[in-house]
Amino acid sequence: ALDAMADELERHLPRMRGTHDSEHDFWKWFAGEAASISANARNKADLQHVCTRLNHMLEQVEDKRHRH
Repeated sequence: ALDAMADELERHLPRMRGTHDSEHDFWKWFAGEAASISANARNKADLQHVCTRLNHMLEQVEDKRHRH
């Protein structure tokens, strides 16, 4: 279930990046989604897995941001 939630977030990243008017709005959205996924972690291993996935997504967002 956690991977499905993370996959969904990752699928929406490019679209949401383009639809938010400001950086603040994008990061507010991302933080809310990340918190929701993290809240579903059942144990420390789940939470670490989620954090790894989220960090990977953040790296992708930052890489794309620096290329523009």
